[in-house]
Amino acid sequence: MKRPEGLARISNASAYTGTVPPFEKQGFAWVARRPQGKQRMRKALTAPRKRIR
Repeated sequence: MKRPEGLARISNASAYTGTVPPFEKQGFAWVARRPQGKQRMRKALTAPRKRIR
């Protein structure tokens, strides 16, 4: 497969995002489990509350 023009190649070290357990400890949930490669996890973020004076 040919890489689209204008996209730079990144190193393996830059593409590595870590293992699943630290993400689970931080409250991430599975979106899709894949047999190999990057897993899909998601964490819901909440907006900060506005302060009323």
